[in-house]
Amino acid sequence: MAAHPFEYEGHAFRMSVTLGVARFRRGQTIDEWIDAADKKLYVGKTTGKNRLVR
Repeated sequence: MAAHPFEYEGHAFRMSVTLGVARFRRGQTIDEWIDAADKKLYVGKTTGKNRLVR
């Protein structure tokens, strides 16, 4: 995504995406699952952005 130029209302810009992905494990609560993904997202953002951490 970072390599693709976007345009909106005549303004060109670039963007990046960082994702944290966690597998839902049997016995986990939804809050635990979201927390696991959030921690992975934080790792991605603090280690360079524009990445997928799973």
